[in-house]
Amino acid sequence: MEIDLGKVVDPKLNKSVKPGKWNSLDELPPEVGEWREAVQALHSVLAQAGLAGAESKHWRAWLLKSVVGQFRLDLQTRKEEAAIYDYDDMLTRVQAQLRPDAPAAAALRNALRFRYHCAVVDEFQDTDPVQWSIFRELFLEAPEHRLVVIGDPKQAIYGFRRADLATYREARRELLQHSGRGTPFTLKKNFRSSAALLEGVNRIFGRAEFFENAEGDEGGIVYQNVECGNPEIDLQVAEADAAAPIQLMIPEPRFRLQTSHFGSGKKTLPPELQDALALLRNQTVLGEEEFVKQVQANLPDPKDAQALQTVLKLTLDSNPGFMESQLRELCAKEIRTLLANPPVWFDKDKGMTRPLTAGDVAVLCRKRKETDALASTFRKHGIPHVVY
Repeated sequence: MEIDLGKVVDPKLNKSVKPGKWNSLDELPPEVGEWREAVQALHSVLAQAGLAGAESKHWRAWLLKSVVGQFRLDLQTRKEEAAIYDYDDMLTRVQAQLRPDAPAAAALRNALRFRYHCAVVDEFQDTDPVQWSIFRELFLEAPEHRLVVIGDPKQAIYGFRRADLATYREARRELLQHSGRGTPFTLKKNFRSSAALLEGVNRIFGRAEFFENAEGDEGGIVYQNVECGNPEIDLQVAEADAAAPIQLMIPEPRFRLQTSHFGSGKKTLPPELQDALALLRNQTVLGEEEFVKQVQANLPDPKDAQALQTVLKLTLDSNPGFMESQLRELCAKEIRTLLANPPVWFDKDKGMTRPLTAGDVAVLCRKRKETDALASTFRKHGIPHVVY
């Protein structure tokens, strides 16, 4: 089967007709129409061959593996013809020209070493095999040159630009071996956070269950306690007893005694509990403490722990959407409380003590849709905000 790679160059073209943009398929740009035709042809071939379900997925995986090599070559050719040069090209082309079999490898290596005698690489946990091979070749393998890298592997969870934690670990091993040191240098002071906040962070993440914390494991990710380098950083609150610098916001669970819990089926209550809890049928209760009170008030034996656990397990609303909405409400409530009675702090940039404002608060989200939902909650509560 022959495939025209020109029709599958840009997967983003697999779009439906958008209201307000294109009124019909006839108005689609030529490249979008070609993409749709290529996809339809592929589905037609799969249908004719009787491939569906798992077989269809296996066939598509084989097809992708078969064409990906040629696709990359074709993509590179098209980029060169269009004079497109991206960040990956900057790295891969330097790596290719530094290989021993490259005609100008020695000249390029000598020119770069002559120009740069020392390299300092920050955020090194975001490195990858291509970057590391370049720095290793230019600096680590040159006795008269120096290579200094600064990185925190705990931050590599973000996978910035396809960061490879295994490469970071291997690079650290090679650097330590090359320098003759048993352990890397450690930055022990934090100049951006208060002493109370750092103490809380140390107490939480210094526990063995969070990180490997293996002293003898050179490849392990170790959490090391951090000291406060700027004691002037502190929040001054009006109350005599300041709140803890780190607080967990735990949404109240919701329990629902629905019709499905009565009668017969996998999620029904035992017959003796159905009769006892009949008055709570179709009730929704927010908060475990309140729900336990109501259940115990209707149980034949209020101290029957097994019966209580059975009810809690069957009636707990495990819908993640509800819990997420509760967490958003808690977040908005906490911010409103802070803004209504703001603590004061010393703003180093402005050289003055001032109260906390909405612009000092940041909320991190994993996905854009979570950010949009949180922004909607903030609008409902009248909290000024900006989405980045």
